[in-house]
Amino acid sequence: MNQNETTPRAVRRVLLVGWDGADWGVIDPLLSAGRMPNLARLVASGNRGALASPSPLLSPVCWTNVATGKRPHQHGVVGFREPRRDSLGSKPVGTHTRKAKAVWTILSENGIRCHVVGWPATHPAEPIRGVMVSDRYAKMMAGVSDPPEFGECIEPAEVRQKLRPLHMHARDVEFDALKQLIPDASQVDQNSDPRLAACAAIVAETSTVHAAATFLVEHDRPWDFAAVCYPGIEQFSRWFMEFHPPRRECVSAREYELYNEVVARAYWFHDLMLGRLLELSGADTTVLLVSPYGYCHDERRPQQSEIGSPELHAAAWHDRRGFAVIAGPGVERGSGELSSANAVDVAPTVLALFGLPRATDMDGRVWSEILSQKNSLPDERVTWESEPDHPSKRTDDFERASEESIRHLLELGYSEPPDEGARRECDVIARTNALNLARSLMEARRAAQAIEVLRPLADSDSASPGNMELLAEAYYRAGRVAEARQLIEQILARGGAAPLAHLGMASLEFAAGRMAQALAHLQRAESESTSAPELQELIGRLYLRMRRLDEAEANFHRALEYDADEVEALEGLAAVHLARACPVEAAEWARRAIVCARDHAPSHYRLGLALLELGRIEEAIRAFEACLAVDPNALGAHRRLAELYATKLFDPARKRQYESRVQEILLMRRAQGRRSDADE
Repeated sequence: MNQNETTPRAVRRVLLVGWDGADWGVIDPLLSAGRMPNLARLVASGNRGALASPSPLLSPVCWTNVATGKRPHQHGVVGFREPRRDSLGSKPVGTHTRKAKAVWTILSENGIRCHVVGWPATHPAEPIRGVMVSDRYAKMMAGVSDPPEFGECIEPAEVRQKLRPLHMHARDVEFDALKQLIPDASQVDQNSDPRLAACAAIVAETSTVHAAATFLVEHDRPWDFAAVCYPGIEQFSRWFMEFHPPRRECVSAREYELYNEVVARAYWFHDLMLGRLLELSGADTTVLLVSPYGYCHDERRPQQSEIGSPELHAAAWHDRRGFAVIAGPGVERGSGELSSANAVDVAPTVLALFGLPRATDMDGRVWSEILSQKNSLPDERVTWESEPDHPSKRTDDFERASEESIRHLLELGYSEPPDEGARRECDVIARTNALNLARSLMEARRAAQAIEVLRPLADSDSASPGNMELLAEAYYRAGRVAEARQLIEQILARGGAAPLAHLGMASLEFAAGRMAQALAHLQRAESESTSAPELQELIGRLYLRMRRLDEAEANFHRALEYDADEVEALEGLAAVHLARACPVEAAEWARRAIVCARDHAPSHYRLGLALLELGRIEEAIRAFEACLAVDPNALGAHRRLAELYATKLFDPARKRQYESRVQEILLMRRAQGRRSDADE
């Protein structure tokens, strides 16, 4: 890279620690009780915050978001598994799946020495300037899954023998160690209750990750950046969160007595390991401790744990609010709160700490507000994806050669073709991944691309109402209203509860000016909806467009009853109060939304409108500019700024600048076939 793309490093070393599934809702009471002293010291010396994550909330997807600074549709990891090209079943996602460089690859290419241990979706290990230990190493050595070739778990080769003795198998976990997590472990009937064995397996895998990480940090070659991801909290939560206090009616008194402390003690276990890592890393190391998602731990817990299916379990139990702490050299403590952080921000922030620029094709931002070098960050570059020799390409080539060999054997009659069960498995996984990809594209406002992904799913004989509803939404967002209507009518003709379909039809009828029909569909959507905050928010949003403000407010509040940080509902309440000409209340709701998600452009826009109504012109301008900093194509903010520079600040040049952007955005939207919403 060019020398002028860098700035001097603000830090000597960076330690990135992942706690899979960690949640402030569980952590804060433990901190208050003094049960996590190492984390408490880290929080006291740095900044903390909630960490949002793009959908879907699946472990390999979310941790790849963290590692790349990109959303799933960009980095390519969209599920747990993917079909093999030869249809001989499926394989776990890994290095071969990822299409974007991870932060350790970028750092390595810039001469920074890296160790990476246990990061999800990193098998086979890729060569870096340091040591890579894939996530399969601990699973293999702990006996959780069928062992792959050991050599694929660790790069470079000369480190393999050093790490081989560090593994722990579940049978190696001493009973006294299990009693630290389950005090009455001796009373568990292991013939009928698998939880004690599961606990041993989790301890073994997590301890193996920790052993490899501490060995590399302490004994192996010098390092500048280390990343280690501990799987234990999510796994302990998967088995034992249903027993976490307070006790629910669906949990027996005996099981509650046995297991109500396991989750809390699992966090204590991780605090002990954190303390050792911090000790080995030294006080001159900047530390980021993160989880891209949380875990339902309160009244929102499902009635039963879905242990058998990772996808169903994640959908039921994973929470959109993750966990983040950053402290150490190069970081200003400030107020101690890191607001509106996102999982995709981690990689750009790590690059900034090392004096390297964020790439504009990254979705994440740099947490510049808490960095000591905020005023001397390097200029952004277009991309880091310029090096052709990405590890995924080499793995891809190897797999392609392997598949060609298998195909040749089939032609010669030496092997049997894949059975129907394997083909069905591939089909299910391909469909699930396609839906996840489409949702990622929709979140990124790429409806046209989402349509291309969804249309084959909706056209098939086994198309589900959910697939068709998502496609209808994509058509509507892309401005293809007639196709959206046709698809929704097909869904409703099938019968059954379809609240999203009724909501979509209500939107279409409202857009066509048929108010009575719109209300009828909206009322059906309400009657068939669940407590999901997203659906309540969408219903409230449509009531708002119909100027039925009381109904809109009620639905936004229902969404907040389920999730007090539902930013769309908070911003919706700001819009309701603006419509009522109550700018003070509108500004308050907009500020609450911004605290929850500083990168939510509509919330800044609503705040700007409220401040404008209050006559606070300079603050309103700052709010509109903050909106454009997040979304440069926010049409309403450009229009309001053009008006302000024309009528209040009398700056014709700035007025023309914003008016020009309005015309550019309108032309772009017409070319894309998108609707033009002034406040979008």
